Amino acid sequence: MYAAIDLGAGSGRAFLGRVTPHGLALDEVHRFTYAPRVCDGHLRWDVARLFDGLQTGLAAARRSAAEFGGRLRSVGVDA
Repeated sequence: MYAAIDLGAGSGRAFLGRVTPHGLALDEVHRFTYAPRVCDGHLRWDVARLFDGLQTGLAAARRSAAEFGGRLRSVGVDA
């Protein structure tokens, strides 16, 4: 089973990908936001919130994989 992370301009999603007898299945397991913020007069990503969303998403993918009787084998990120 595989985790896929999709990062957009201010939000992200985590998915669990798995192969079933009927083909590929992709389940969204977590959605999060990390809106930019102003710091020292500049617009910056909220990196702490981004990393928190990534960690929570990966944990959710790991739990979901275990529910299907498997484990994560790989992680892919699209930003």
